[in-house]
Amino acid sequence: MPQYTLGRQIAVVARLWRGELDRRLHPHSLSQARYVLLTLLAEVSGPIAQNDLAEQAGISGPTLVRQLDQLESAGLVERRDAPEDRRVKHVCITAAGRTTHCDASRIALALRQELVADLPASQLTSLNASLACVLRRLETIRMSDSAK
Repeated sequence: MPQYTLGRQIAVVARLWRGELDRRLHPHSLSQARYVLLTLLAEVSGPIAQNDLAEQAGISGPTLVRQLDQLESAGLVERRDAPEDRRVKHVCITAAGRTTHCDASRIALALRQELVADLPASQLTSLNASLACVLRRLETIRMSDSAK
């Protein structure tokens, strides 16, 4: 394997991890992207505005709509007009979506455990702390740039 910079390593790991999760979720008619949306929906207590969901997922509105179309046709989410503003769509996870999310979470956890199996607990703890630090710094930079 070639010597990568930190940024390149993070990008390659993310791409390969996402690809492997896509492969493992495919028999369940899911992708990593749709799994992320189910996770976000499972974490909220009720409906969430579609534009808020797109922001939390870090994707554009049109990309979200395509993903939600597939999740909705599978019966995993529902979209409804917001009662206070019919221009706003609310999204919520269905009971079938929760079941599918639980199954997909087991697959994602098994992959994670497989990928870090060779790391001693202390290294895994350090890696998590280091990545959390980098993430916080990126969020700070992003917030300060958006304020300009």
